[in-house]
Amino acid sequence: MKSIKKTIRIGIAAGAMICLGAVGQTSVLDASAHNPIVQTSFTPDPAPVVFGDELWVFTGCDKEGSSYYTMTGWQAFSTKDMQNWTDHGMILKDTDFSWCSANDAWASQCIERNGKYYFYFTTTNKGGGGRAIGVAVADNPEGPYKDVLGKPLCGPNWWYIDPTVIIDDDGQAWLMFGNPTCYYVKLKEDMVTLDGQIKEFPMTTEAFGPGQKNGCGYGEGPWIYKHKDLYYLVYACFYGSDGGESQAYATAPTVTGPWKFGNQIQKQSNCFTTHGGIIDYKDHSYFFYHKNGLKGGGTFNRSASCEEFTFNPDGSIPMINFTDEGPKQLEALNPYQRVEAETINFASGIKTEKIDAGTLAIGFIENGDYTKVSGVDFGEKGAAEFYASVSSNGSGGKIELHLDKIDGPVIGTVDVPVTGGWQEWTTVSGKCAGATGQHDLFLKFSGGASYLFNVDWWQFKETGDTSSVDPDEPVAGILGDVNGDGKITAIDLTLAKYGIRKGFAVKAAEKAADVDFSGTVDKDDINWFVQFLTGQTDTYPERQIQQVDFTEMEKKFGSVSLAKSYKNENEFNPLISNYFGADPGVMEYDGRVYIYMTDDHLLYSNGQVTKETYSTINCLRCISSDDLVNWTDHGLINAAGQNGIAKWAGNSWAPTACHKKIDGKEKFFLYFANNANGIGVLTSDSPTGPWSDPNGHAMIDRKTANCTDVPWVFDPAVLVDDDGTGYLYFGGGTDGKPSDHPKSARCVQLSDSMTSIVGTPQVIDAPYMFEDSGIHKYNGKYYYSYCTNWNTGGNQYGLSTAAIDYMVSDSPLGPFTYKGEVFKNIGNFFGTTGNNHHTIMEFNGQWYLFYHAQYLQDVMNLKDMGYRSTHIDKITMNSDGTMQQVKGTKTGVSQIRSLDPFTTVRAATFSHEGGIQIEGSGNSTVSAEKGDWFRVTGVDCKSASAITVKASAQSGGIIKVCTGSASGTPVAYIEIPAGGSMQEITTAVSGLSGKTNLNFVFNSNISMDSWKLS
Repeated sequence: MKSIKKTIRIGIAAGAMICLGAVGQTSVLDASAHNPIVQTSFTPDPAPVVFGDELWVFTGCDKEGSSYYTMTGWQAFSTKDMQNWTDHGMILKDTDFSWCSANDAWASQCIERNGKYYFYFTTTNKGGGGRAIGVAVADNPEGPYKDVLGKPLCGPNWWYIDPTVIIDDDGQAWLMFGNPTCYYVKLKEDMVTLDGQIKEFPMTTEAFGPGQKNGCGYGEGPWIYKHKDLYYLVYACFYGSDGGESQAYATAPTVTGPWKFGNQIQKQSNCFTTHGGIIDYKDHSYFFYHKNGLKGGGTFNRSASCEEFTFNPDGSIPMINFTDEGPKQLEALNPYQRVEAETINFASGIKTEKIDAGTLAIGFIENGDYTKVSGVDFGEKGAAEFYASVSSNGSGGKIELHLDKIDGPVIGTVDVPVTGGWQEWTTVSGKCAGATGQHDLFLKFSGGASYLFNVDWWQFKETGDTSSVDPDEPVAGILGDVNGDGKITAIDLTLAKYGIRKGFAVKAAEKAADVDFSGTVDKDDINWFVQFLTGQTDTYPERQIQQVDFTEMEKKFGSVSLAKSYKNENEFNPLISNYFGADPGVMEYDGRVYIYMTDDHLLYSNGQVTKETYSTINCLRCISSDDLVNWTDHGLINAAGQNGIAKWAGNSWAPTACHKKIDGKEKFFLYFANNANGIGVLTSDSPTGPWSDPNGHAMIDRKTANCTDVPWVFDPAVLVDDDGTGYLYFGGGTDGKPSDHPKSARCVQLSDSMTSIVGTPQVIDAPYMFEDSGIHKYNGKYYYSYCTNWNTGGNQYGLSTAAIDYMVSDSPLGPFTYKGEVFKNIGNFFGTTGNNHHTIMEFNGQWYLFYHAQYLQDVMNLKDMGYRSTHIDKITMNSDGTMQQVKGTKTGVSQIRSLDPFTTVRAATFSHEGGIQIEGSGNSTVSAEKGDWFRVTGVDCKSASAITVKASAQSGGIIKVCTGSASGTPVAYIEIPAGGSMQEITTAVSGLSGKTNLNFVFNSNISMDSWKLS
């Protein structure tokens, strides 16, 4: 969906898999056709299988416009009614396997055994020798799949292609494959080990009919299948004198033959090849095949289709014709349950992609695009409202709801706003009228130019229904119904198991799987699923919530004196008040803002705080937020010094950070200054570490070309441009330089690895430059910003001392032209003058200035000590590309979204605090003493009934949770038993609902890891 993240994202997400052969709205079909079954991508080699009450089809993915069989991976689709298909995306790529060649993701088949899903596929062995059959294993039909062997299951051999698999009535599994010979072999119980030698069927005309290849009609693409007491082997054949492939079948009394030719069942393909599969589903029989069915299709761009047929009384298969109509719909679709937007009968223009939640959505939507859903039953009462989950970083638009045809009656229209990002989802709704009974539903999208918006899911509310539509609740409202289909089946058990191991992409699924309301999906929930599915129970387990006597607990909690807060109730600057952090370098990743800061730790002399000298600083700090008010403290980063990551560096100052996908994997880069003598870089696979030193030395120092005369080689800023190229900006100082044009700033391109430079650093002639390089891009222009020096008197630009000024260029390496001043010295706003250091960044469609000031030290009676703290205020970008001047405030910015307490919240996430300390790095914890507290602002508690806290207390203790302020109304008491290990404790809450501030107050020494409401 466009560049869903500015740097990579569903980009959509790094690692999201889509079919590069996705097709647009240029289908030659109209919306009355049901074949091909998918219009959003090319889908060769369909392999149907029934899992539970759903029919799944696994296909390949032909790359659009290819002149050969360029197949980039395997896709999956499922249905319950044979007309509306849910797209599960590309579940595997051939490059996911180290031994596979690229673009050779040929035919496949999936089968389930003992709760595991085994995916057999064709590819080419990278090490040579020809084609090979591989196998991957997953806990769910859509994956993720793992290569359990790390090598082929069968092969390499040029004739080993097109696997088909069956588990016979006696439990024996068989694998068949081959062109132009059909091979077969037993599989062991584990489904990934051969049980004996690979054998060949006799390739005779008696077995496979007359033809021109290998002495009989058999060509390739075998499909093994059993109907009643007879085994069927369907295959692509060169029947008689047919020039291209058609479909035929043979029958046998056993899975291994002897085979007897039946007949041709489908005429010559219109794309030369064909690949078939037969399946019985809900008392109907279906034949799947591929054909040239979409515009742009052909020999190398094929599409899966399906026809219903009926066996003849003698068990023979009739001739099956190609049609555009496809099978009839088996059951109506219920619009009053959540419907994934990628559940489609017909699509025009759109594509599907994975989103950050791990599910799919529809996107690349332009004006006039639409989707059709067949047979939607609105019932006698009819629909009154329509809801949809949408996101937009484009122009927004409208969803028009039409019945029966694209220009049919309009039953409702919903406006879609610009949400501020392709992954910033919101639920929109609108009134409906005139929708009763069963109809085809068209969702027509309209708006301006370019891409409009994305849609994740939609749902109607029935007339007279007063309940709310909550995307976080189980979709069908049934506890245990993890996939939201209205029933509890073995698939829900499988999804619950997978969620325990890998996490739940959708909160509603996690809620549904937590059948005992413990706040965690664990083995107790799994035991209930097993007992329910085997008929041992039909009731839910009792909810394990510790009930609390508030009167008794208040006495036990005792009297505490609340630790002092250095931020007033409605002040959100500085961002963190429990320590000092300067020189903010800011990065956005995955919907969060990460701020890296110089650790301005307190210095003491004779027990008294003394001035910060900066010479002992060898650590950095990191905080992050998705609402810009509550910040998660990720603790210290031991960057430099003898015990640091970069032991060659004595100091770590003024960090800056970025991320970039390298070799398909997201990598994070943290640049810092070694005093004023050079710049180093740390790397990580996560924005919070652990970090490593890739070079073992400075990346830039005083010996670097064109840097020998830079007074201060420090204060880096980094930009990853739209094409993925990195650039670094640094330098400063006026020693021995003219104050008006010191020419002490530099810019340079970074290597692809982001850990070295390319070429010679170039001079940036920034007027009255002092330090603090900054860089951002807006409307195709590059903005270099910096802090001016202390000798600006009488200048021609109208700039002031130690202020943030900026220049603009058409190129990332300049030349830059001076434009103006955006932020005066901090003394103008907070009383104490000092150096300025900043980052300018866009987040959710709004521009912000991050800077440091000495306001916190002044409040703490440490005036003129030089200790700095990070602040944030908004910037307005004018239409002409200039920036309005920013006024520094104590208020800061407003919260941009409510905090969700129904997912695990790190205890080190807060807006205000008193007395607490932070321990650890990355997933840090709160360390509190008696009277310490912290506040979480703007928590949407809905109608919570319990809270789960993970904490420890060596001598035991109590955490009191209050609304409003730390001395506000108690809504919960959590008693932490004595002992040194972290444990989760769930207790009831009382009187907690709606949006409020939550305050956690401690009555003893307690270490707290996280919390969560339920």
